[in-house]
Formats: sequence, structure tokens, C-alpha cells
Amino acid sequence: MAYQQITEYLKRLLSSNLEESFLIISPKGNGDVYAQFLPLSQEELYCETVSNEFLPEKLQLNSQKISQLKKLGFELGEEDVNFHRDFEVKNDTAIEELSKLVLKIFVEIYGVVVTDFDFEYEE
Repeated sequence: MAYQQITEYLKRLLSSNLEESFLIISPKGNGDVYAQFLPLSQEELYCETVSNEFLPEKLQLNSQKISQLKKLGFELGEEDVNFHRDFEVKNDTAIEELSKLVLKIFVEIYGVVVTDFDFEYEE
């Protein structure tokens, strides 16, 4: 299952040096679309997804897609450049659900086909 790679990286991120760690996930071959994670604690992650400010024209999100992203709890304030939200991930089930959500966002919001991922990980 595609989300299992994401799950393993998120678990590593949560057990890493919280001050300096980050994880960027993008569909393989499509670095324009990404989700970035920063650990806030060993049970909470900050997540950013790319906004229209950084997307090429062919991948720009319309108002319906932006609305869908906001229904998933993501925000885009006046000073923010990307959508963002915090996630509580207190157990393996919560981490797996977040992984599935990332996959869903890539496919349903950004409209990209995901067969594999590129990971940029720093601990």
C-alpha cells in the first residue's frame, strides 16, 4: 500500500531530534506538489501543503479544491504562503490515517497520479 512508506517516515520524524527535523513528501517525478512536516512534539506534527503561489499554472487549485482542502482543516492566512495545519498523532493508527490523508490530498486535491514518492528527510 502506497501510504506505508509515508507512515514509516512519519514515525521516524516523530522519534527524531525535534528541533532540527523535517520531512518533505512529493509524488515521484512531481516535485511541484508536496507536503512538508515538522515535529512539534513526539505526538504532534505541523503539516504544510503547497499553495497556488508555488504551483505551476497547470496545477493551480480552483476554488472548489481550495474549499476541499479547508474542509480537511487546512488554513491559508493572509501572511501564509502555504496551507497548513497541526495533527495529533498519539498512536500508530493516527499516523496511518495521516499517511492516507496525504495520499488522498495528492490524488484528489492536486490531481496527480501517485505510484511512488520522493522523500527529503533531515534529522
